[in-house]
Amino acid sequence: MYAISVAKHLEEGRSYEETIGLLESEYGNSKVFFCVETLEYLRKGGRIGRVASILGAALNLKPIITCGKDGTYIIAGKERGSKRCIDKAITLVKEFAAMGKSAEIAIMHSGHVEGLEKIKEKLEELIPNSIVKLRGQISPVLGVHVGPGLVGIVVYSMS
Repeated sequence: MYAISVAKHLEEGRSYEETIGLLESEYGNSKVFFCVETLEYLRKGGRIGRVASILGAALNLKPIITCGKDGTYIIAGKERGSKRCIDKAITLVKEFAAMGKSAEIAIMHSGHVEGLEKIKEKLEELIPNSIVKLRGQISPVLGVHVGPGLVGIVVYSMS
């Protein structure tokens, strides 16, 4: 989202120095929430232990992952079942978007995921002062760690 913001500033004719200043002032305006479909790949990648993976799978727990201020992945919430996980992520996006006057939101996924259009519609309904786009597949680098079925929602809150 920051790269898109930089491109917009440059398209507006802003100088490099001005664009860098604006980017620095925008830092913290963006947040990402990932709903992970399976814990298997997090376990295989050493992100969670085997016991946590087994218990999470047995309870149908789906974590919502975000990035902390230091750039590390942290748990923003846990829900039982995919639908409840997505609903919670949408709530978190709405709360973050409320920090600004408007928001740009992007929805991404790994593998084949059904219902992305419904997620888009729900976000547009709940956050009317936003632009919501379906952006497509996440990068293979992230996909290796989370596996198929991930839904990621990025929100960029603007003043």
